[in-house]
Amino acid sequence: MNSTSFHWDAADYAANSSAQYQWGCELIARLALRDSENVLDLGCGDGKLTALMAQQAHTVTGIDASPQMVALAQRRWGGMRNMAFACVDAQQLTFDGVFDAVISNSVLHWVPNHPAVLAGLRRALKPGGRVLLQMPASGNCAQFIEAVDRVRAMPRWRPFFRAFRFPWRFSTECDYTRWLDESGLATQNIITVHKDMCHDSPMSLAGWMRSTWLPYLQCVPSLNRVAFVESVVDDYLCAVPTDAQGRTHVEMVRLEVAAERA
Repeated sequence: MNSTSFHWDAADYAANSSAQYQWGCELIARLALRDSENVLDLGCGDGKLTALMAQQAHTVTGIDASPQMVALAQRRWGGMRNMAFACVDAQQLTFDGVFDAVISNSVLHWVPNHPAVLAGLRRALKPGGRVLLQMPASGNCAQFIEAVDRVRAMPRWRPFFRAFRFPWRFSTECDYTRWLDESGLATQNIITVHKDMCHDSPMSLAGWMRSTWLPYLQCVPSLNRVAFVESVVDDYLCAVPTDAQGRTHVEMVRLEVAAERA
């Protein structure tokens, strides 16, 4: 299962992905782009980060497997002369030696075949080109997943999840050590990073779930999805209450991978 299996509400995602944007900005700063470089944004989503990089690099190409995301990105940012968007499966890249750098943020957990992605990235890079990837890792949002699992096991929701299988690939440092070696990319660094996903209110937490937990929500009839999300948020906040300012917190675990093409 990957993100192409779902119909994304791109505008809803754009409105409820502030944490992903913040983490992406941090990742871009570490990539240290130069104005002579051509960059590939793998999993560009709504294009906000692609547009930010276009202010720093020579050209930026944003690709995403979701046609809804690509359409929104083109509407919002398509007027920038040094930026382009395309609907492309990350497992089937056909670029050949055209990029100085590749960046990917909060995307690759949707992709089943990571070795195929890395092989495509190696082909896409110029000699000496670099890769910087960050993605949800093993143990990511474990307490929130536990809340979802408790709710979907309730009698009201259980019938909708009889054929359900966990949809995402949460990779480990060992996974990427092996995959990078097999791909021919030279490993620079692989680290596990812990992040606090903070939302201003339970309503914002519900917006994050509504706009990103599509594999779960597609199991539930559309008229019942709001109630399902509310049940999960209520259950989660019983275990992990809001702070003194009414904000919610979800512990996220992310894998950051830096490599280069020799």
